Amino acid sequence: MRMLELAAHIMRQFHQRDNDHVTQLGNRLTVAAPTPNLLTASTPSEGPSESTCGQTIPLGKRAAVLVLNHKLWIKRRVESIQFLPEGQTRHHISFDLFIPESLTISATEIGASGDSNMVVVPLTYMRKGALVGLDVRDATGAALPAVGADENGRITIAALRWLIKHLPKIPRTADPDLLVDDLKKVVYSKAHHTDSEPDTPSTLNACREQYFGDELSFLANRHSHSATDTKNLQLTQLHTYIDAQIRAEHTVQDQPAKPDADHAPSNRDILTSLLLLLSTVSSNYTFAVLLPRSAVKSRTVVKVSFDIALPRELQNRRHTSAPNLSQYPIYIPTRAASSTHIDLLPAEGTEILGLEAQTIGPNPDASLSIMAVERHLHLHMDSTDPSPLTKLMLDMWCERQPLIHVCIGGILAFLTCAFTLWVTVFRPEPLPELLTTGNTLTILTLVFALWLSTLLKIGGHRLSQSVNKPLSRKITLLVLTVSIDLLLFPVFVGRDGEFERSGPPNLTELNAWPTFLPILISAMCTLACLCITLQACCWIRKRESCKKTMETRIGGSVLAPAEPSSFPSRQDSGDAAEVAAFECVPKLPELEAKKALDCVRDVFVHIWPSDHGPQLQDNHDC
Repeated sequence: MRMLELAAHIMRQFHQRDNDHVTQLGNRLTVAAPTPNLLTASTPSEGPSESTCGQTIPLGKRAAVLVLNHKLWIKRRVESIQFLPEGQTRHHISFDLFIPESLTISATEIGASGDSNMVVVPLTYMRKGALVGLDVRDATGAALPAVGADENGRITIAALRWLIKHLPKIPRTADPDLLVDDLKKVVYSKAHHTDSEPDTPSTLNACREQYFGDELSFLANRHSHSATDTKNLQLTQLHTYIDAQIRAEHTVQDQPAKPDADHAPSNRDILTSLLLLLSTVSSNYTFAVLLPRSAVKSRTVVKVSFDIALPRELQNRRHTSAPNLSQYPIYIPTRAASSTHIDLLPAEGTEILGLEAQTIGPNPDASLSIMAVERHLHLHMDSTDPSPLTKLMLDMWCERQPLIHVCIGGILAFLTCAFTLWVTVFRPEPLPELLTTGNTLTILTLVFALWLSTLLKIGGHRLSQSVNKPLSRKITLLVLTVSIDLLLFPVFVGRDGEFERSGPPNLTELNAWPTFLPILISAMCTLACLCITLQACCWIRKRESCKKTMETRIGGSVLAPAEPSSFPSRQDSGDAAEVAAFECVPKLPELEAKKALDCVRDVFVHIWPSDHGPQLQDNHDC
């Protein structure tokens, strides 16, 4: 019995020690567990969530990270701009991207597909409206589906709701349910184009875009902005909610910040991000595609192509003085990727001999490098440029060969007209056989053949025809001048094909129209050919000067001007299908504009702490 009691006592001691060890281990795990904070809080009302490494990131937060931070997860963006003969420009955009597993948005979450292995990738922003010639493919050339308008809107609304939810609750402000209705009005509103002034916000989308931009300026500058008729916005309570948030932020702005153990983003950062996104999606929409989940786990490539019509002022160039097109604008979103590259292929019959970069945003010292491969120009934007847009101003010239043809043709036409003028004035005896009717028709045939080949060399592209329109006019004038000079000459000679009297005419003979009229016509034709020849020589000289200037830039870099470019007009913005986010930023002062862009980064700095790439604290590698 004593042996049994001793054994039972020893077993009780072992059990007690094990229980104490488990309790101590549990206490250590409890202390080491991370404290839940604002950024990692789940939001069931925002839809399904992805769970990664024990953490749950709500859909709205994942959507906000992706649509506000393209520069972080799109590593390289290459855009090729090609001018089509029909008059459009073909844009080929290649996105080299990588999305961490914990930030992926499943296609089933927004109803884009029933396949849970497909994820939604919001690539960029597009102007509201139909895309012409849209084609989306992966790196292998296989076609990829684009997400529909309803599903695209759900991504944006989820991001907006997440931002609104994490702003402080202000008494007597908007009802959250009514705010969702207003968000849907902003996101799903259609584009309406009018024929009003280009810089007049005549459409509902433009009014909302300007309104949210003004509210951002009010938040940044703390100055009262111009009164806006909120009735035209057709919003129920969103404008009241935004105004109350801004005024509340102004009242606490000068107070010392409280230490935040959770490192949550400030209300000002969230409010700034909300205003930036609202202004962007007022006139634009999030363009998203579906990709296999396995593709986004590593770097993959998505290629998007679409057509854009030429600006109206280029389609009908009536008053042109030289065969070139100066200050042709192309807008490049420089915040769309970590590295931005542009390939320019000029239209057939033209050559790019001038390039100027104008930064539209807070960094006027940005630069881009230029490389040339045959007729292509390859541009690399500065990866440190925080500006939303960079405006490229192109100068396009006609090719050198047609211009040389006009110059040589003008010289030959001048010599021909000068020769006929000499014959008309001095009337040598016998009449030169060169000016017989048969020889005249032969010369005219050669002239027409030469100019016809030159006109065909110009090319059939609408932009090429617009650039070369001065050349076409000069060629037509030369042909008309030489034809009149040669055809009218045999009319004013005798029936036998000779002058009635040889030698220069005297003063009495100049009063007779048969003598005076051919001299006057020949003199006018000679003068016209001389003017055309001199003008063509000036064009050649100016073109060669532009070419030498361009050659000095190739292989180097082009600096943006000291002052940032003005905000693009609404007509220019309407001509571009693919646009940049945060176009309201250039309206802010330079310092405040940079702060506004930094606010977007600060909201997600703890989930994406590095600008060098996606480095989640708890990512798919754990």
